[in-house]
Amino acid sequence: MIDFNAISNRSRREAVEQLFHFLCNPGRFSILILGKPGVGKSHWVRQIQPHICDKVSCAQGICEANLRTVEPSREAWTNIFREADGCILIIKELEHIKRHDVLLFEALSTTDGTFGFSTKERFEFRVVFTSSYSIDSLRKTEELVSHRLFDRIAQLVVELPSLREVNLGIWEDFQASWVKMKFAEKNDLPGGTLRMWLEKEHKDFLHGNFRDLDKIAILWHQFRLMGLGEEKILPKVQEQLTKFSAYPEQRTELGDVFYFQEGKPWKALEAAFKAALKQWAINVYGTARKAERALEMGKRTLDRW
Repeated sequence: MIDFNAISNRSRREAVEQLFHFLCNPGRFSILILGKPGVGKSHWVRQIQPHICDKVSCAQGICEANLRTVEPSREAWTNIFREADGCILIIKELEHIKRHDVLLFEALSTTDGTFGFSTKERFEFRVVFTSSYSIDSLRKTEELVSHRLFDRIAQLVVELPSLREVNLGIWEDFQASWVKMKFAEKNDLPGGTLRMWLEKEHKDFLHGNFRDLDKIAILWHQFRLMGLGEEKILPKVQEQLTKFSAYPEQRTELGDVFYFQEGKPWKALEAAFKAALKQWAINVYGTARKAERALEMGKRTLDRW
């Protein structure tokens, strides 16, 4: 049994525990895991799977498929289903499902808990989808995924918080990354300087979540091997992380897209467009005044919108 109490942050602990119970569900309900890049969406499925394989028949292993690289054909998906038979199938990056929409809606339609394209060859597995997009971005239009398929995908939904969203426990998270690396030498945990930096400033640079923590551990150990003293390592790590290693902030919303709704008069559409543009501009530039200057608008124009 997983020791949930060992997960230091309460929000993450509750999300992981919820995911555990979703994966234990005896039905074939699809699971959707949401969360920013690098929060461990697939990682936690892999951590949970060994603890439920004796309880759930379709949890004997894990198979993964990325929607960006899979060919949208019956043959390709049948091969994936065949490999995933009896396992948990993780289908990554739901936001790229559009070209597979019709195929997966057909294949995941079930009356007996099995999946496939024909009655002659059926497969039994638990399907888990992951996405870095918010639930609103996925469901508010059919630009990314049809409503009918989304209803089938989002039967059980859990969201994992990012390290930027939770303030407590980041030092414990780094310690876990450090231990995971199993450095053969110079493997003493870094001192308080790194801890202070992580706890105070992580929101300014931590876009890759746990992947960034892994890279910080690797860089810190590398500079130790090069003979640098602990007091000189932090500036080197900061420089490397900022210039070369940190994952950039990834766009996971449709905030820069506006959809015109059929049937509305032009004045209503214009008002909706202005409101959307105002919100987008403030999000991008920080304040209405900065947005007006950047967009070369008159003073207080956005206020009237």
